[in-house]
Amino acid sequence: MARFTGTLEPGEFNIVQDVFRRITQDACFKQDSVKLDWLGRFIINAFQAGITDNDRLYHHCLAASSSIGETAPEFNLI
Repeated sequence: MARFTGTLEPGEFNIVQDVFRRITQDACFKQDSVKLDWLGRFIINAFQAGITDNDRLYHHCLAASSSIGETAPEFNLI
């Protein structure tokens, strides 16, 4: 798939939103705006980089989120 460069369409946004909601149910994200912001940007960038399948995006981002430390993490996409 070509690298995504446009605006998220409603169906695409639903995928990104679903992945965000599924991952943030974990207690480590509760009330932590730094982690939530990082995760949101990571998910959108991963989607824009071509990981557009819901389950594949979820597993990719879940694995990345497990490495989030106590401070603001460095932003590395893939």
